[in-house]
Amino acid sequence: MTKKIFLLIAGTVFVLLNFSFVFADSKANEKTLIRVHLAVSADPLTRDHLSGLLTREFKKFDDIALVEGDADWKLDIIASKTPARGSFDQDYAFSVVVLRPLGESRYAMEGHELMVGFPNLQSGSRNIVSLFAKKYLHKETKEIIYHGYKQLGDDT
Repeated sequence: MTKKIFLLIAGTVFVLLNFSFVFADSKANEKTLIRVHLAVSADPLTRDHLSGLLTREFKKFDDIALVEGDADWKLDIIASKTPARGSFDQDYAFSVVVLRPLGESRYAMEGHELMVGFPNLQSGSRNIVSLFAKKYLHKETKEIIYHGYKQLGDDT
């Protein structure tokens, strides 16, 4: 009888230990999800196209989720067409305000980026997401940041 009780207790302890290791291992593998809210202002066609491109770029990161509500970061982006210097073509310029929540419906500005000289919305969206990921989230990105445009204040 004592042998059966001992085996029952030993078996129960074995199962509980295995369960706790599996549970702890699954918790260790969970990634912290960074919630980002995008607000894009532009003419309707540009806004919709840029929003889609930004969404596609953010989906390259497994640990970033675009959300409508409760966010860890908020990006307010204004996009506009500007005449290209010495050309009849138009370039795109972006004002990107990076905000962090302070509490209920309150945000603090973490930074502002004025990005000019992009030939199309796709190159602009890649650079916006790469700059945000690298500068504010400290992530390594494969995209080249500041390539193909001149940031305001650069003399090069």
